[in-house]
Amino acid sequence: MKNIILIVLMIVTFTCKAQSPIVDIADRQIDLVDGVYLKDVNNELDKFIGTWLYTNGNTSLIVKFQKKTQVYSGKYYRDILVGEYRYIENGIEKINTLPNFDNQDNLESLYEHSLISSLIILKREFPGCSNCNDNEKRVKVSFSDPSPNLSHLDGMSMGLRYMSELGVPDKMQIDFAKKGTSLIPVGAAQEPNLPFGRYVLTKQ
Repeated sequence: MKNIILIVLMIVTFTCKAQSPIVDIADRQIDLVDGVYLKDVNNELDKFIGTWLYTNGNTSLIVKFQKKTQVYSGKYYRDILVGEYRYIENGIEKINTLPNFDNQDNLESLYEHSLISSLIILKREFPGCSNCNDNEKRVKVSFSDPSPNLSHLDGMSMGLRYMSELGVPDKMQIDFAKKGTSLIPVGAAQEPNLPFGRYVLTKQ
């Protein structure tokens, strides 16, 4: 009988250690500890899952997002939004990373995606949103352009705003900007292939 009780206690102890403490990704008033799980408790990331399209004449932007849950990041676990994009300007394709969306086996890590996020931000947090409500939640996305001649650009981020209206397709507002004072070589590009600015995309 004592052996049975001991085995049960060992199983319970092991189970408790194996479970990660869960913290809402929108809660930044806590100290992160090793093994914590930053979970998308209120499904803020889910709003952006899918394919989105912006068009202006013969200029277009396609963005695709999907959600990955409980991804290990070295110290803790977190839910993340990963994505890729394609930008065509005046009928000419400037950048296309969409193949990495469908062929993720070619990536060594989910963190190699061009668009990655798990951070919830508000109106005045970078990149700012002039037409957002004060307490409106957005998602901040780290942006990268894989073009080798743009490696000098860093600190680029997108703020995603979800907009829903009865009877019309959902929309996503992107505020895209660069933060920081990194030195840009003389004559080098000041922005990536996708220009900084605001884009309003429609859910496809």
